[in-house]
Amino acid sequence: MTIVLRKRREIEPACGIVHAQTPGCRQMRGLLSEGSGLTSRQVATRLGDLGHHVELLSATRICLARFTHVRKIHPVPRVGREPLAWFDAASAIAKARGIDIRFPTHE
Repeated sequence: MTIVLRKRREIEPACGIVHAQTPGCRQMRGLLSEGSGLTSRQVATRLGDLGHHVELLSATRICLARFTHVRKIHPVPRVGREPLAWFDAASAIAKARGIDIRFPTHE
């Protein structure tokens, strides 16, 4: 039996969700899928604390995540009533705003 040892490739470390000021990492632009639940509030707070740019989609004017580090709230149709219109709006917003990651926070 022959064992072949291969040279390990040098892999550039992924930044993941780390502080935006970490050397070699850049600020992410994230778009949360909704802002009324506790999950979205926690995600928005954590990403904002880490220095990332957080925006969210909301069918209502007042939502729980509004009171966190969210920089912009985008009005969209209700996902339960008009899922395709919501998806089209979310896609258009993400493209227009240069969003790096769409984060699903529906509960």
